[in-house]
Amino acid sequence: MGKDIYEEFDSIYFDKAEFENVEDSLSEIEIKRLNKNLKKRIFKYDKKYIKAAAIASITLIIGASVMTPAFAKTIVQYIPAMESLYGKLGYYSEYKDFSQYIGESKEDKGYKFTIDKLVADQDTVLVALRITKPGLNNKLKEKDSQVDFIMTADLTGMDRGTIAGGGLYKRVVDENTSLVLLENEAVVGKTLPKRFNMNLNIFSTSNEGIKVDFQLPVSREKIEEETIVKKSLGMSEIEDKFKINLSEIKVSPLNTKIKYSIDKSNDENTFVSFYCYDDKGNIYLDMGGRADDSNEKSGVVSGIEKNANKLYIVPYIMQYASKEEKKIESFDFVGKLYDVNTIREFNFKEDGKINVYNIEKKGEKIKFYYTFVGPEGFLGKQDIIQLYELKGNNQDTARLKEINEENRDDIALISKKDIKMYKPDLSKPNNYCIEFTNIDLDKNYVYSVGCVPVPKMITGDKIEVNLSK
Repeated sequence: MGKDIYEEFDSIYFDKAEFENVEDSLSEIEIKRLNKNLKKRIFKYDKKYIKAAAIASITLIIGASVMTPAFAKTIVQYIPAMESLYGKLGYYSEYKDFSQYIGESKEDKGYKFTIDKLVADQDTVLVALRITKPGLNNKLKEKDSQVDFIMTADLTGMDRGTIAGGGLYKRVVDENTSLVLLENEAVVGKTLPKRFNMNLNIFSTSNEGIKVDFQLPVSREKIEEETIVKKSLGMSEIEDKFKINLSEIKVSPLNTKIKYSIDKSNDENTFVSFYCYDDKGNIYLDMGGRADDSNEKSGVVSGIEKNANKLYIVPYIMQYASKEEKKIESFDFVGKLYDVNTIREFNFKEDGKINVYNIEKKGEKIKFYYTFVGPEGFLGKQDIIQLYELKGNNQDTARLKEINEENRDDIALISKKDIKMYKPDLSKPNNYCIEFTNIDLDKNYVYSVGCVPVPKMITGDKIEVNLSK
């Protein structure tokens, strides 16, 4: 196939001196000139390499020089594939103004690790990493998402022990390249400094003995201006079980975290979930939580929309009925998958009724519009509609029947990171929409509805938060 696509991109020549004095504000004429020159240099190469080569890091274009936000925006217009792929991992376009472009690479045993960029707020550092090696993914099965590297991060000096860990998300680009999003979270109760050095260690879990270390300068000063912190939110009581003290909420472009504690010492292992919604009709998904050695905990919910003025937080715990406590009804849809053209009603008897009345497929989104009538608690089950990618090219009735009855290895659940839930029309309180993003409509998808028995949602007192600074 010739040169590796990243070698093709790396070999494009750019006059670094042309960009050294770029100001934060570029005139329209200057932007057009930069765009024209960039187009010329990219398109002088074989077009069959361009689409894939555009995924390469923008820092390879200009070496180690610092990129101003305006210049970064200009360059990124011509490498949308890289931004899109990192976006599918959870490094969204909204982070662009706060990102630091790093472009540092280390090599060991034929592997090349490149830190493309990172972004940080008070308690989270997201690192966008590229791994390349000839034949890296040749043996990777489509269903295999295991990453054979361990990646750990921490601060230096007296601040060592600040980062507790986090998620690791991988996406295969081609046979030679994978992208990784590494999510590093601070220990509950600790706040990351505004500027700090973070050590990132990567080593292999196999016998190849691969080990590389990065020291990354991190700044969260830009994102600070867009972060809302509210303290002493109040007390919420869940029946006679718990009193929950909500001590703080932090709303940043990266995530939303709610710090809380429970008044009973014997409940230190109990986590509370949060049902959050705003005054614009958006409903926010519970994304899990963390705890430290004391009774202090934090819950994470999906990012708050910028136009929200007020946020309403309802703490809750789920109570799952046993077979003895609740008779499991024989619903015809339990455990079944439906193609995304199926419009129908799902009747949960006393637990409510869901009517999927429209499914919209457009761009990179699939939207399920439905009505819900029944107990309010059921609404808090935020994975009521689950979407799966169906691997392979066929989506006929026979194949769906085979998957429903026997083999579910042929489907992949769409991540919560790619789900939004909201009321499309505030004048119709029973109408809802679940929107799945980062969808490739050239692929096939199926969905399922609900679970049986339906768990009971035991809610606490609602807490109102004014999001104005």
